Amino acid sequence: MVESIIGGLVIGFIYALIALGFYITWICHQSVSFAQGDLLMIGAFVGYQLYAVMHLPFIVVLIIVILLLGLLGGIVEFIAIRPAARVLTMGWLMSTLGIAMILRNIALRIWQGLPVSFPSPVGEKLIKLGTVTLRPQELLIFGVAIVVMLLFFLFLKRTMFGKALEAVAFNRETASLMGINPTFMINIAYIIATILAGIGGLMVAPITFVSHGMGINLLLASFVGALLGCLENPVGIVVGSLLIGVVTSVVSMWNTTVGPIAGLILTLVVLGIKPVGLLGKAQ
Repeated sequence: MVESIIGGLVIGFIYALIALGFYITWICHQSVSFAQGDLLMIGAFVGYQLYAVMHLPFIVVLIIVILLLGLLGGIVEFIAIRPAARVLTMGWLMSTLGIAMILRNIALRIWQGLPVSFPSPVGEKLIKLGTVTLRPQELLIFGVAIVVMLLFFLFLKRTMFGKALEAVAFNRETASLMGINPTFMINIAYIIATILAGIGGLMVAPITFVSHGMGINLLLASFVGALLGCLENPVGIVVGSLLIGVVTSVVSMWNTTVGPIAGLILTLVVLGIKPVGLLGKAQ
């Protein structure tokens, strides 16, 4: 049970990294990119190619994937979300789903659709802590996720750039009058969101197989976690994502069929009682 809970927390932190990307784009633009999962998948495959095939140092691979994912995130916002939002209120939904299908087919063409194993940068030797056995990669995920989240919150609350993003989220017209370019800031929000997904993808790759379909499940679970906690509350998003991870992992111990949908069932029950999410505030 303890190992199952720890495993749930590990995957929950991955969900949280992706879901925080949903948060920053939602508050700035009232939209999210449903291509995030497939962008994550592209980042994982590129990381595999650079690390497992070309044997570049992992830190170099991480930097390259961050730069690549940031570039792709900005491009997706520019070509799929911005023009679609001008035509239809929910146009970004269909356009990002289209981008996701394109990215999946590109991955299928390049990597032939076969799952590949991503070696852990911290080794595979198991760590014994009392009666609990952990993989080094799980400890790395805990550390990286916490550091990235702290940097994310500090960026939003302590930097001028972060405050500009929050100003756009609070009132786009007023922010514009104060000299802030809302269009540019929204593009930055999508770049940050995609970078978070890319980091999550590289972290989770060594504990699962890298495949063209890996992003779909991560995308859905992270979005459900964001809804459970409250899409407009970053702390709620982290709490909701961790809950989804733990509930799914623990229920899967008894029934592997019910496990994957346990988090969704929990979210539906919670939203039925409190539509704004666990940490959301009613308007």
